[in-house]
Amino acid sequence: VYQNKTVLRNLIIENNHAAGGFSGGGVSLNINNTSSDLEDDEPVVELFNCIIRSNISTNRGGGVYVEATDHLIRFNKCQITNNQATYRGGGIQLRRYFNNLPQIQVDIINCTISYNIALGSASQSIPCGRGIGVQGYLHVNIINSIIYGNYWQVPQGDVTNEETEGYEISLYQIDENVQNTLNINYSNIDGGLGEIYLGYFDGGTIIEGPGIIDTEPDFVSVEIGTNDYNLLSSSPCIDAGNPDIDGDGDDFSIDQDDQDPDGTRLDIGANYFNQSFMATIASEIPFNTNFSNIPISISFNYEPVDFSENLFELSNCTISNFQTDDYFTYTFELVPTNEGLVTATLPEETVQNNDGFYN
Repeated sequence: VYQNKTVLRNLIIENNHAAGGFSGGGVSLNINNTSSDLEDDEPVVELFNCIIRSNISTNRGGGVYVEATDHLIRFNKCQITNNQATYRGGGIQLRRYFNNLPQIQVDIINCTISYNIALGSASQSIPCGRGIGVQGYLHVNIINSIIYGNYWQVPQGDVTNEETEGYEISLYQIDENVQNTLNINYSNIDGGLGEIYLGYFDGGTIIEGPGIIDTEPDFVSVEIGTNDYNLLSSSPCIDAGNPDIDGDGDDFSIDQDDQDPDGTRLDIGANYFNQSFMATIASEIPFNTNFSNIPISISFNYEPVDFSENLFELSNCTISNFQTDDYFTYTFELVPTNEGLVTATLPEETVQNNDGFYN
């Protein structure tokens, strides 16, 4: 990246292999001589809503490797999972090449960096950052993010050898006079701050903000081959993000900028848990049919309160055989009154769940 701004948006980057000792299994960025037209808070490189998974680097940065000389870099709503690096930074390796220039800021916001592996080397005495490695004069902000379940030399799911697990995040300094800084708030860090290595000069600085937790995120599945890094309804990461992430003094209760798309407080991680109350209506019968009784099913993501056939708006039909087995899915039949178009509509804000959310 030379002078110009670069945005990687809505991408899936997977199953790549940086062979021959190259860094960056999925993405490798070399950033220098940034344009002076960029504002200080405008990133020269932004990765937004990207999934970077199952990539391999034979050097550093199994998922992403960034080497930079100047300006802000931002990861936003990215899932970086199941990548592997031979040495450092199983998920992300960040490197500031020259230390005689101003400190570079890197933002990691609403990201999930999980179950990556840094294999390390027997010749290295420095623990590898199995999730994130930070080297050189960098200031890294980790906000609303999950850094969890990353490993060093131990395959995913095998925790029999605690001695070789390394650290979730490792800071490396080029020399003792140039240190890096890690600012963490409203994030889930596996092992907490004790799982952050401060460098071989022990001069890295952690700025501990509010809202840091250390607990199982409750992903849908972390099994290799079926992994799904969405959150279960039991996840402690739900509604645990920064209540005023834009810092304007108005929190999520009145500011949409501080809300997930469902209108609730921001969750921690790349994938928010949808708490809105939704109904899905379906039928196996095609749009044009001669069926006298048309089978219909309606499914809710939460159990509805006092749901009945009387809530539908009907045109040219009636409802019969209305029933349910589990109170989440209902079945019934539409019986046409005359030939022509038949419609059954469940109006918005007609049904609510136990939490008071309407469809």
